[in-house]
Amino acid sequence: MQGILEATVAAGLWLLASLGLAETAADHRPPLDKKPYLKTVWSHANPWWPPNKSRTHGEGGPDFAWHVYSDDAVTMWKQVAERCGAYGLTGLQMEVVADNAGYVEVCKDVAEGFRQSGKAMFLQPFIRGHATSVDEATRHYRNTFDRLAPELHEHPNFYRLGNSPVVVIYDPSTLKPAEWGQLMEAVEKKHGRIVWLANAAQASAEWVREYLPYFDGISMYANWSEEMQAGVYGALTEVLHREFPQKIFEGAVHTTYLVHFHYGGVVPSLTQKYRNSWDIALKAAPDSLTITNWFDTYENSHIMPSYEREDILLRIAQQRLAHWRSQEPARTAAPDLYVANTTNVLLGQPLEFEVLGFPVDGGEKGVRVTLELCDERENVLHAFPAREMLLDELRVARFELPSQELAAQRAIRPRLTWAWGQQPPATSHLLPPTHLAASLRPHLLFWCRSMKRMIQTADRKDWLLGGAHAGGTARFAGDGVTPLVSFAYSDRSSADEVDRGGGWVRVLRNGRELESFANWNLKFATLLRLPDPGAALDWYQLELENANGGKYLSPAIWVSAEKRPGMVKLPILLPDDSVGEVSIEAARVPFFQYDCRRQTAPLLYDSSGYEHHGYLGGKGYGGGHLARTGYRHEHTGCVAPAASDDVPTWKADGESGFLKFSGRDYVMIQGGTAFPYASTYELFVRPEAVGSRQAILGAAGGQVSIAMNEDGKVEATRLTPAADATGKITGHKALTLTSRDTLEPGRWTHIAVVYDLRDLHLYVGRKLQAEAACPPWRSHEMINAVVVGGLCRFPYDAVPQFVGDLTKIRFYGRDLRADEFLDEQGVPKGT
Repeated sequence: MQGILEATVAAGLWLLASLGLAETAADHRPPLDKKPYLKTVWSHANPWWPPNKSRTHGEGGPDFAWHVYSDDAVTMWKQVAERCGAYGLTGLQMEVVADNAGYVEVCKDVAEGFRQSGKAMFLQPFIRGHATSVDEATRHYRNTFDRLAPELHEHPNFYRLGNSPVVVIYDPSTLKPAEWGQLMEAVEKKHGRIVWLANAAQASAEWVREYLPYFDGISMYANWSEEMQAGVYGALTEVLHREFPQKIFEGAVHTTYLVHFHYGGVVPSLTQKYRNSWDIALKAAPDSLTITNWFDTYENSHIMPSYEREDILLRIAQQRLAHWRSQEPARTAAPDLYVANTTNVLLGQPLEFEVLGFPVDGGEKGVRVTLELCDERENVLHAFPAREMLLDELRVARFELPSQELAAQRAIRPRLTWAWGQQPPATSHLLPPTHLAASLRPHLLFWCRSMKRMIQTADRKDWLLGGAHAGGTARFAGDGVTPLVSFAYSDRSSADEVDRGGGWVRVLRNGRELESFANWNLKFATLLRLPDPGAALDWYQLELENANGGKYLSPAIWVSAEKRPGMVKLPILLPDDSVGEVSIEAARVPFFQYDCRRQTAPLLYDSSGYEHHGYLGGKGYGGGHLARTGYRHEHTGCVAPAASDDVPTWKADGESGFLKFSGRDYVMIQGGTAFPYASTYELFVRPEAVGSRQAILGAAGGQVSIAMNEDGKVEATRLTPAADATGKITGHKALTLTSRDTLEPGRWTHIAVVYDLRDLHLYVGRKLQAEAACPPWRSHEMINAVVVGGLCRFPYDAVPQFVGDLTKIRFYGRDLRADEFLDEQGVPKGT
């Protein structure tokens, strides 16, 4: 009887709402009682980004799960629910490619893992189609639902609203609204009532009015800046509440979209964008929420506890959800503090830090925090004035310092001291480093560490690598064999299981695992065979971790082959758009060098030591990247061979070699390549003929373009900001330099384009050909893929043009002098 009454009320509400919609559109969906769905919260998940992603060879950015997860799929998802079920999420929306059995099996594994955990974590299919017609789509969706049955209707952890499964459609615009009605009718004829939500993250009000009569509501797979998110909600909120009150309005919260392969998206200011996204979403008063994304380490929009950010994003979500649901927020008996800092900063831009504090239970809620910036020997380089934080709710204290004040440092390590009540002040160990990047940020995200997950260590925290102490520099041995001696051990006296005891040791090279082994503490000696750093500067750290998520990260020791000694002057862009200058170690300036000395197809080998390789004729999702990036300009990975007609041919030339281009082939170099400011781009070119315009090299963001015109002259182009009469930047314009000298067919000629933040210079045959004033443009920090052998259009679209030979290609993150260019043997002079 109760069920009949609820159905009657729901039908009446639906009828009233439909009457109100008479002027817009008739509702083609049956009545829906959405009340049980209110205040549910989800996160999208992709099967190709599993929580047990490899720590060393996983695709995407270098981040991985904070906890170690099982290799067994069901057990892994059971562990996810056990470790993440307490933060307030209802469950996951797992992506399913229509008519693909493998994706369906992943969904079933997730649901079963959630069931075995005993946690109230649920699953919704998030379906992405690939059909070209409504008939094909209908067949795909029927097959998908056939494969999802019977679990979709019977499994306790597949979410159902009433008795109806809820699914989200990723790409609703692939069909017309009425065609969706036709598809749904065919599916529901066999599988009964389904609740269909349409992804409306990029929708307009007109789109909603057209599509929503055929769906039960909307969801959102977000890909926004703050301004874009505010615009979407501004366009849709009133329409959804006023014209479609009977439909589910599922809003979205977004961390960021930031792809490290081509540097596209939004660079977050630590947790600020995420926190602002919560404000924007909750202001719209949605029925439910979804958070983009669970563990996408390609677009870096993940919220699952990870090595880079621990659980800070879920902790923030937990607090916001409690307020939204009118619940008491989680509180701790003592201050629960986190410190966030960027993995690196471009010299000239501000160092940024956050101290986040969560609500404290009891009467004493005030905590005094002091943030210090230290070197690797724990010498204090800068101490910010102490701050008082009242932890009656989530509080955030932000700190900034001009990075040029610490330009002499390779990296800085934050350290936090806090005083609370009658307890003695406590001090963290050195937190993960912020490296002071000379020319290009190699990684665009941030670290975040909880003060409650630090393994306490005793005895000496110093360690030795190749005879160098913490904070020092070891000289690379010719065979790489290097002694390692460490003295720190885990303090067993702590009462908290998280911050005592070890169990696993990781040796980190440039922030990534070189090797690991079981050991209780860091008190051991061994021999390592280190990779050759080339002309780069490697840093090594030791990390101790335990099974409860506790970690200790040692100070760093650098390793150098001493190929670039001495100091250099580097021009930098300051926050007020003026140009400054710093003096830094030459070895800190990144560069990528492609000698073409030997056959390495389908990859183009970077001999600099930075491991920033290219892809001959690179294709595939993402435009020809190499699958993996790191924290120090690495661009590596396993890729499929490119199509043969897009690959330049390597040819031997004595003890060297070159690449022969046909006008149809090219090299794609991604992973953070084109330098935004001080830079030198040089190469040797041998055209087959002149008479036609041919692009030789180009960056997607307009940082540099080198071409040969119809007369055989060299043109160098760089985009610069365009301003109106008031000085406001309104767009961009192109500055092009043209050489006096011409290229000769069949003859090798050296070309270099040099930028010093004030002027652009073009050299041909090592002689200065042209120069002109060229102001810097901050947009050059993003979208920086480079194509060799043609142009690169936004964001990574190769346009091959060059016919001839190229060799000894070098991109350098400093404005080199002519006497520092590569010679005919590809040997740098003076660098």
